[in-house]
Amino acid sequence: MKELTVLSGKGGTGKTSVTAALASMATHIVLCDNDVDAANLHLLAQPVILEEYPFLRMAGQH
Repeated sequence: MKELTVLSGKGGTGKTSVTAALASMATHIVLCDNDVDAANLHLLAQPVILEEYPFLRMAGQH
């Protein structure tokens, strides 16, 4: 199994677009959008969602 991670600390750099483009060329894949503010990979990839977990902040965190 191979793993590819696309990341950047800056928003608007095209991470989601690049990920969706790469995913469209692959078969038998698992996608994980870990953006806690705007997870929107599902809009481009239209995946079958098998698992979904809510993001919960701990008390005292900002």
